[in-house]
Amino acid sequence: RLSTVPFVLLHAGYPYTRQLSYLAGIYANVFMDISRAIPYLAADIPNLIRASLSLAPTNKVLFSTDAHSIPEIYWIAARWARWGIGMVLDEWHGQGIISANEAEEIARQMLHRNAEAVYGIELSR
Repeated sequence: RLSTVPFVLLHAGYPYTRQLSYLAGIYANVFMDISRAIPYLAADIPNLIRASLSLAPTNKVLFSTDAHSIPEIYWIAARWARWGIGMVLDEWHGQGIISANEAEEIARQMLHRNAEAVYGIELSR
């Protein structure tokens, strides 16, 4: 009865990111938001991104800063997320797993297009 209700599970399920990736991969209405963990994981962010994309399709992973109260957290979370996503996608491109165009599209999906689709909003036009 709830199969059409979109469930966006927050904070990357951290520290259970792979398990959340699995749920997003098998249920059509489950999405994962990789917020919260981003500003706190620092150098381990690429591993969070890898775990998030391990089983979930790229159109099921959303980014947000989960920032509040301190303006600098918005900035650092956005910067580090772009860095981590870029590291993983560059690695995959270097290994021949994805093309440069696919890497750009995956980044756009994660950074804004997936949120636009799930929440029915238009952020980037």
